[in-house]
Amino acid sequence: MITKTQARMIAQMLDMAADSFSNRTCNDFMLDATPENIEFVRGMIAASDYPDDEPCFSKNGTELYLVDYAVMRYCKRLIINACI
Repeated sequence: MITKTQARMIAQMLDMAADSFSNRTCNDFMLDATPENIEFVRGMIAASDYPDDEPCFSKNGTELYLVDYAVMRYCKRLIINACI
């Protein structure tokens, strides 16, 4: 288990990285469309400013399309909620 100090440091680094990534030209992030990843994405959407959105799948349904900095910010929230 990580300490509260470590959790805060990880959260701060994720926030800094998210800010940096948001300024890139391409923010695509893809995950395999496994049940676990779909559940993760649904949780991320539910916690967002757009909770009625649906996951974005590839045409053949094997991948999920995401925005990299949004994933980082959601992971930051998960770490903070789990450890602080």
